[in-house]
Amino acid sequence: MLESYTEPHHMSVRQGDMDGNGSIGRYVFLPGSMKRAENIADRFNDLKVIENERGHHVYLGTIAGQTQPIDVAAVSTGMGPSSVDIIVSELILIGAKRFLRVGTAGSLQHGSIRAPSSVIATGAVRDESVSRHYAPVEVPMLSSPEMVTALEEAAVKLGYGDNVYTGLVHTKSTLFARELLQGPLHEEHEKYMALLSKLGVLASEMEASTLFTFNLLNWGEIVPISKRKSNKDRVLTGSICAIPFNEFFIGNEETLTRAIEQTIDISIEGIRILFSNEI
Repeated sequence: MLESYTEPHHMSVRQGDMDGNGSIGRYVFLPGSMKRAENIADRFNDLKVIENERGHHVYLGTIAGQTQPIDVAAVSTGMGPSSVDIIVSELILIGAKRFLRVGTAGSLQHGSIRAPSSVIATGAVRDESVSRHYAPVEVPMLSSPEMVTALEEAAVKLGYGDNVYTGLVHTKSTLFARELLQGPLHEEHEKYMALLSKLGVLASEMEASTLFTFNLLNWGEIVPISKRKSNKDRVLTGSICAIPFNEFFIGNEETLTRAIEQTIDISIEGIRILFSNEI
């Protein structure tokens, strides 16, 4: 039971570290990569780093808002659904309620979504087991619409609209078997991935559906849309992923850098817009 789980065990943050922005708490950027967490934190003002032996260093700071500084944080989740489950659960335990995954993904629409691009997830195909321990597979895992709207507005505002796509992503438990077709079940995996592409799923990654689970677990009071702005206890989650390579990691350092920088730009501006819509 969580009654005895009063402090995070896998990060070095404690009660109070996620406080900020009035009752909203800090907006938390969740890249998978430790280096990307550091790159995001390079955009912060008043930076404070809380190091951790597992590599889940937490970066605290602010970004400039339209009328006031916005309290933010960044931490690497590591790779895969299980790690996201632990990191986000522990951050919620100490008061965080706003989470934006800033990741990378592989395009499933090779004819149209080419590197360097970004994909904003509206929801995720649940091809992993973690979310199934929280809800049956028939329950869809969706991004918070406020996050999607803010990220789309940010992409257009920054001039990236021609290279940003919005739609479903695929969350998997294994990269090498499912996407890279390794092992004795490779023919089954190839058919499955081809089906997702035909159904219009935009990209494949490893964290979004687990993150979106927390929208259901911590929804807070259910209110009509007229009162949504004042319902600050809800957990909101979103995901934007860079497409840094074309099929099977074909690309170069330039496309990798451009895709990730574009995605970080949109995520920072998206949080500015979301904050201005919430206060």
